[in-house]
Amino acid sequence: MKGKLALLVGAGAGYVLGSRAGRARYEQIRSSARRMWEDPRVQHKKQEATSAVKDAVREQGAAAKDKIQEKVQSHSHSGSHSGGHSGSPAGSPGDTGAAGSAGTDSAGPTRPGSSWPA
Repeated sequence: MKGKLALLVGAGAGYVLGSRAGRARYEQIRSSARRMWEDPRVQHKKQEATSAVKDAVREQGAAAKDKIQEKVQSHSHSGSHSGGHSGSPAGSPGDTGAAGSAGTDSAGPTRPGSSWPA
């Protein structure tokens, strides 16, 4: 019991002394970091990096937009002229394939016991 009490007293003293020294060191590190962040050279580099990222996002966004438009246009042209798969699922109202012929009504195949299309 005496050993546990000594351990607790020692841990408590170490905590109090360490927290005081720790807080002072924390404040020192914090003020150094703040001075560095507010340095004009760092701010200039931050501004350069921000501009570079914005430019890259604009370029990549425009490229992605162009690719998407190409895919949409090629998909819509290939589906309407090919006479085959139009991109709609089997059994949809516009489908004339074999999958939609058995057990269907005008809305396509239904699940057993359901009026909703499959």
